[in-house]
Amino acid sequence: MKNIFLLLTIICFFQNIIAQDNGNSKDKFNTNNSIWYIDATIGGSGAKGGGFLTGISVNYQYKKNLFTFRNYNNVKLDGFILFPIPFIKESNNEYGLLYGRRHIKKGFSYSYSTGVSYNIHEDKLNNIVTNNIGFPLEFNIKWFKNKKSRYRIYELIPVGKPSTIGNSIGFKFLANVSKIPYVGIGLTIGIGKYKIYN
Repeated sequence: MKNIFLLLTIICFFQNIIAQDNGNSKDKFNTNNSIWYIDATIGGSGAKGGGFLTGISVNYQYKKNLFTFRNYNNVKLDGFILFPIPFIKESNNEYGLLYGRRHIKKGFSYSYSTGVSYNIHEDKLNNIVTNNIGFPLEFNIKWFKNKKSRYRIYELIPVGKPSTIGNSIGFKFLANVSKIPYVGIGLTIGIGKYKIYN
């Protein structure tokens, strides 16, 4: 869950900047027509390294080329220490760098990526830590605002002038091929600039 709190902190930071995004050529977010976004994911996964899945990813797109840094954590629970505090039996923490392709159609996009990752697996019951290299994979689908408009906090409260910054929601299918593999699916929410807006 620490990844979710980190994303919320980043969103609060960007919301202070968003009001300045008026869509003119001097706006640093419009310089070079950059596309960037930050996502948080929550879901589940299976296989040896699977469990309850949380994570964040930072993405940058140049033309159709997508570059991603992601950090995902899978945890397996074994009851509760004191409800609602869970007892974590195993955790699998992944840090990955990926390259892929992203395709945009109005307010919808899909992307696919692969790369390399460093994984830390902790068996908390036996106090064993295993480090290994893996090959992360992911496929994303997202929905975001189609036209430049005022940014809306929680999609309800408009702030500032018409902006290229917006929110997204979607699904992520992901995996990691490694000594301790997993395959998962999650719901994603994010903030950023998802396309070139006129």
